[in-house]
Amino acid sequence: MVYASALYFADELDRELEKFYVRHELDLKAMPRDRLRHFFRIKSYEDFQRLSQCLQIPDTISCDNRCQVSGEFALAVVLRRLAYPNRWRDCADLLGREATQLSRIFNATINFLYDKHGHLLRSLGQPWLGADNIAAYAAAVHRASGGRYDNCWAFVDGTARAICRPGRLQREYYSGHYRGHVIKFQSLVAPDGLIVNMYGPCEGRRHDMYMLGASKLRHRLRLRNLIWGKDYCIFGDKGYSISAEVQSPYKGGNISEAEIAFNLVMSKCRLIVELGFQRICTQFAFGNYRENQKLFWQQSAKAYLVSAVLANCLTCMYGFELVFQKFGLQPPSLETYLRF
Repeated sequence: MVYASALYFADELDRELEKFYVRHELDLKAMPRDRLRHFFRIKSYEDFQRLSQCLQIPDTISCDNRCQVSGEFALAVVLRRLAYPNRWRDCADLLGREATQLSRIFNATINFLYDKHGHLLRSLGQPWLGADNIAAYAAAVHRASGGRYDNCWAFVDGTARAICRPGRLQREYYSGHYRGHVIKFQSLVAPDGLIVNMYGPCEGRRHDMYMLGASKLRHRLRLRNLIWGKDYCIFGDKGYSISAEVQSPYKGGNISEAEIAFNLVMSKCRLIVELGFQRICTQFAFGNYRENQKLFWQQSAKAYLVSAVLANCLTCMYGFELVFQKFGLQPPSLETYLRF
């Protein structure tokens, strides 16, 4: 009872203090680079302007209550919110707006970014995924795997993002494997570190093979192979069944030493898909805070997909050193990726 009362009065105190915040204009140009990196994941104001222009952020963003703010400020709100677990009251002093307005700005900008650039995660028909690029991806995997594949160009896997226990459909979103409520996504990562495709969200009880079928990824890869002019494939873990489009390691306990060596080499190559998930989690860690991922109250899934697009943007701007050491490929420029 005492603990509940303390929480109530602490919340009331926060509400009272919020009334006296000092409104000011956010000046990113004068902000030190270490603070830009810490709060917005951008190394310089010039990089922030470049990102804003390539994302084609409009001059003004309109919220659902007809409040209008500049496009650069709206992008700063999104980057600050996604950078690390926080409350809107924690952001008010830095961003110079009260919590309710920041929430409206965030939702409006997330909707814009998803509607404008969500196709980058849905479609394989991107200009930077032409036949020459796919051939370069396959050559990189061929080198890294010791010549075991000459037609594998990407790696697929699923991930689970923890959410708050939902008020409804709890059985659907409960995962016995993770012992909690989650939403799942399927990701396809190329040897340059880019997430070239992401499907989701799916209910937490679903298996990776379900997501593979629901996304129709095999059929889409089959159609793209006709355009690329070669029977390319992707590689997954042991949870995937083998087909012409999707390969997986040898299964079972009675496998030869050569097959064990094959699994070991390909598992090291397949780590890049885990690094892709890790990059989202480290650069935009807001999605890691389970207590604030309220499925039917907030745009948790949409925010994660936008985080994946923004993580790709950072990869294009600053590279991905761990992936480069393994495969020796640099990602396309930010302008090429966003078709600016």
